[in-house]
Amino acid sequence: MTNVSTPYAIKKEGDFCITTAPNKTSFIQFCPRLGTCSVEIKKEAAVHPVWHWNGDYENPTISPSIGCETKGICCPKHINVTNGIVTP
Repeated sequence: MTNVSTPYAIKKEGDFCITTAPNKTSFIQFCPRLGTCSVEIKKEAAVHPVWHWNGDYENPTISPSIGCETKGICCPKHINVTNGIVTP
């Protein structure tokens, strides 16, 4: 995985970005069908539809696994993110 500086720099498989805004942190990843997919993440215990994040920007662990859906459009991509490594 490669942590890029902004969501606009996400161009290929493995690119991701963690963005923070007041009251919201998001994990954004490359999606071959939609361009990008994102989920809201939190450092504290999470309840769906918010994912737990270990707080590490370079080697994130996010749980549970992430299904790709953006703007109501589903993609068959479903990933696990553990210590910065993405697996299907």
